[in-house]
Amino acid sequence: MEPSFDVTGIGGNPHQGPHFVFHIRVVDGAAASVRFTSFSCMWSNLIGMTVSSLIEHRPLAVCASLSREEIIAKVGQVPRSKEELIGLACAALREAHQEAERRGLIPVADQGAPALSAQVAALPAAPLGNAT
Repeated sequence: MEPSFDVTGIGGNPHQGPHFVFHIRVVDGAAASVRFTSFSCMWSNLIGMTVSSLIEHRPLAVCASLSREEIIAKVGQVPRSKEELIGLACAALREAHQEAERRGLIPVADQGAPALSAQVAALPAAPLGNAT
């Protein structure tokens, strides 16, 4: 059975072109479960899966602070024509975080976005073949 989701963030327009929609179930201020939808593209799927793994089971403040550089560090080289996907994923995460704040789902102590560099650096990079 699919979990119910508490917040949704959208980056781009789901009815026109590249986009991400992240659905997040929040438990005790953390992303307990993350699902995403996107348009059909190998790179959007890879970026969506990577972003989901970077935020799942972590404080929801991670959504607001995850950077393009941290995503690229895990995904690897992204073709220039696909770099906008990373920005769309970040925009969707910021929107999800804002919705969680509006709904009071983030404990006050967690509302300052933590530095993620050490957490992200500890995760293994996704293996990729030729990225061109």
